[in-house]
Amino acid sequence: MNHPSRVRVSGPLEPFAAGFVPSLVRRGYTPISAAMQVQLMAHLSRWLAGQSLNVRELRATDVDRFLIARRGAGYTHYLSAKGMRPLLACLHHQGVSLAPSSPPVHGPVDIAIDRYRQYLLQERGLGHATARHYVDAVRPFLSGRLSPDGLALDWTSLDAAAVTAFVVARTPRQSRSAAKMTVTALRSLWVSCTSTALFRGD
Repeated sequence: MNHPSRVRVSGPLEPFAAGFVPSLVRRGYTPISAAMQVQLMAHLSRWLAGQSLNVRELRATDVDRFLIARRGAGYTHYLSAKGMRPLLACLHHQGVSLAPSSPPVHGPVDIAIDRYRQYLLQERGLGHATARHYVDAVRPFLSGRLSPDGLALDWTSLDAAAVTAFVVARTPRQSRSAAKMTVTALRSLWVSCTSTALFRGD
């Protein structure tokens, strides 16, 4: 495929493919070089679909993970952030910018959230997008479990009654899908906390 018009892009990036080739031509890319860039777009689009990620959820850390996967798959070109710049610039021009990366882990809630995220990804085998929804759903609950001095989570208050009370208070103000996610995520958190010592840091 030595001409960009012969490269098919399917998946989340398909709507942006038509605008990519003209931007490459304006930058002076030859047909062969442009075709390789469109192949990169096609690969990223397939990877996004495999990760259940919407392009508007794409973060800098996701780009890093994609490049690791690309190198692992045996590709020999466009293996660095520099090689991604034309593609990311095209997406930016079409209104898609990288979402900010997650803030650094520092407080007790952040530490618990990070451990919960790793549990979801590694133990449960969830995709990054799904894990993100779970994390967003349980963060308000964990924030309410902070000790009075704010320096630790009060794990002794984490019981079935606390989970039920939180669900009863929060879900009536949510949409049906958000309420369902709250219940599912809290059930997952409760099971993981009662069956492992992962979140307590033991």
